[in-house]
Amino acid sequence: MNVAVLVSGHGRGTNAQALMDASAKPGCPFRVCVVISATPGHGALDRAIRAGVSSEVIDACALGEGFETALLDALRRYAVEAVALAGFMRRLSPEFVARYPNRILNVHPALLPSFGGRGMYGERVHKAVLAHGVKVTGCTVHFVDAEYDHGPIILQKAVAVMEDDTPKTLGIRVLVHEHSAYVEALTLLAQGRLAVIGRRVRQIPPGVFTVMGEWGSPQLPDDPGLLEACYAIRTEVFVREQNVPVELELDEHDATAWHFLLFVDGVPMATARLFNKNGAAKIGRVAVRQCARGTGLGRRIMDVAVNAARELRLEPVILDAQVQVIPFYEKLGFVAEGPVFDDAGIPHRRMTLKKQEGG
Repeated sequence: MNVAVLVSGHGRGTNAQALMDASAKPGCPFRVCVVISATPGHGALDRAIRAGVSSEVIDACALGEGFETALLDALRRYAVEAVALAGFMRRLSPEFVARYPNRILNVHPALLPSFGGRGMYGERVHKAVLAHGVKVTGCTVHFVDAEYDHGPIILQKAVAVMEDDTPKTLGIRVLVHEHSAYVEALTLLAQGRLAVIGRRVRQIPPGVFTVMGEWGSPQLPDDPGLLEACYAIRTEVFVREQNVPVELELDEHDATAWHFLLFVDGVPMATARLFNKNGAAKIGRVAVRQCARGTGLGRRIMDVAVNAARELRLEPVILDAQVQVIPFYEKLGFVAEGPVFDDAGIPHRRMTLKKQEGG
């Protein structure tokens, strides 16, 4: 994952250095491809030169309203996939943030939402912490939205406040945790392990799918919010779009089913479920949010559901398809069988997956 580090002001660039050092190590899933400063003379620029990383100055004061346009042009040139703010004190516009949904990160030297907002940066934060008399402070890595220090929190590190602390001594201890937390957060992002559900950011297993529940055992997943995300997609697609009564959409099979959830840029976009129906593997409730249709998500989540069914050695693999989407399932190897029947006011047909050759 190509990462651009953005800085402004006249800082030393130590967070940028920590990210460049991490990205240079074998096996790191992200690469700092460019350091961009909104002001000339930032310390991160010299650090980038020494690290062999490209660097640019896009002068925000000189460009005025054209700054973000020039910045977006630079990000495109470097094929940037994620942006890390490291002492970047300008507020990005909603239009800019929308270009990189859940792909712009920031690190703040306090435990947000405390001691954040406009004008709260660097030593100012530590002075406020000490003046307030808090016993624990730390740092926060969060996704960036159009407000200062406001986006969903990815992770936080706590630091005890000592009786004899000064803003300088406290800042030194917090900075060490900023470096490690930022590397950890970017690593999770690059591995596809961050999911944003509402205001909460959850860490999910490697890969784009989360499988919840244990086959044959009616139990809630470790994180009920993930199951709620599945239900939210199904409600959006089946209840709101297709007018299926909610009491029919959410049924008794949900308790024992495996639920699959696909994330795009950290946002739940597709779901499906699989349960044991008298020895057969029954796939159902396949739903893709309207804004993501036509992008191959339906095929991807079906592939995972089918593979899970095969691993369980249950056969046949069946589903009840709405008549209008039968061609989609036929492309995946399913064959329509039997008459058309009504389910929640929508015509359906039973479909069975053809056996693989030699299977």
